[in-house]
Amino acid sequence: MRGELRDGFAFAWALERADPKAAAWIFPNAYHIKVAVRDGSAFWLSSGNWNNSNQPDIDPIADPAGSSSIAKSSDRDWHVIVEHRDLAALFERYLKNDLLVATDYQTGAVGMEASLAALAGLAEPQETIAARAPRKYFPPKTIVSRIKIQPVLTPDNYIACIVPLINSAERAFYMQTQYIHPSDKPDDAPLAALIEAVAQKIKDGLDVRLILSQYETLDKLELLQAAGIDLSHVHIQANVHNKGMLIDSKIVALGSQNWSADGVIRNRDATLIIHNEEAARYWEEIFVHDWTNMSSQHASD
Repeated sequence: MRGELRDGFAFAWALERADPKAAAWIFPNAYHIKVAVRDGSAFWLSSGNWNNSNQPDIDPIADPAGSSSIAKSSDRDWHVIVEHRDLAALFERYLKNDLLVATDYQTGAVGMEASLAALAGLAEPQETIAARAPRKYFPPKTIVSRIKIQPVLTPDNYIACIVPLINSAERAFYMQTQYIHPSDKPDDAPLAALIEAVAQKIKDGLDVRLILSQYETLDKLELLQAAGIDLSHVHIQANVHNKGMLIDSKIVALGSQNWSADGVIRNRDATLIIHNEEAARYWEEIFVHDWTNMSSQHASD
């Protein structure tokens, strides 16, 4: 990229606490946002990183049979591209500000020991959940309409937006996310408020369904149950990297926040809340497909 863009290229390592390339830190363990802005007029926002497992080089719509083996081992992620100058400009300002701040705190060469220490937290749990190929693939959907969209950022306004969103559910709340890891630390009370909001919807008798990944091991499920989540509402699906929510078939929220304390309170992450029934029903069809065909009530041991 440097060779291609030359003076048009600017780069800095994000200010994460464990990153040996950063001389200071703002975000405790992850610059976890997945946003790309094009020409100040459109942006892509997702749960997926730009790597082979999140963005496999396949075309399952045109070639479902030839894509199935790679799709089986690839992650489930949700993405949205928004063409709107004001929203694109908002995210561009955040990204440029993060880049500007980080530029003043870059270090030199990194030793192998420091690099390995920074990567230690990324180790994945042993895969004991059978991965399944999708029964159906879903082509992109284009919606041209006047739509209410709420940008949501960690550490800025995630809790303030998402707790009322969950509370607003009257019939159904569906969530597909990598994991929910409760914490009893006083500083992590906002995470507990999210979990309590979901638990209350279960108690109220709503149609609540949670799909979690193999990261939600038996010990984590016990903590979730102790936090008030009836596990009959929980399914486990291999390779879930998505972080999406659906409310009453009318509203969809998708983004990059895992439900850990750092993910919803302290790291840099982004979500969009989209108030549009057509969009919600598109992602709901994908969610129900995964609930029915890709997930089960079996967890990693």
